[in-house]
Amino acid sequence: MLTGTHEHESTRPRPQHRVPHALGVRSRARAARARRVARSAAFQELYFIYHRRLARFLTRFVHRYDIAEEVINDTMWVVWSKACDFRDASRVSTWIMGIAYRRALKTLQRVRAVTSNENPGASVPELTTEEPQRTERVA
Repeated sequence: MLTGTHEHESTRPRPQHRVPHALGVRSRARAARARRVARSAAFQELYFIYHRRLARFLTRFVHRYDIAEEVINDTMWVVWSKACDFRDASRVSTWIMGIAYRRALKTLQRVRAVTSNENPGASVPELTTEEPQRTERVA
């Protein structure tokens, strides 16, 4: 008799639970595709949830819609790529708005440098958080 094991356990064939190789590859490919689709849907949802709020904030800050859109895209890329670094020390919206603020500052500095080199007399928005004067009536 063997020590620590039963004879009938060692002679009994073990069931094979392995998936055939070709099926396993297809299954893993389907799972990977499903994860990409889920991530894409999650990113789209995050983008649409925060786009309007970021657009309002950034348009007031940079005074140009094209720059605001560029900053929104940069911000969302940073948020998505650094989501694992979020420490729960603040609300998600505060974290995202902080990233947008810092990206806007960097973008304005870059735009100011490029504009001053190309056209020294051109007007570039000042770094300010004041809301511009509204000329149209908001319904």
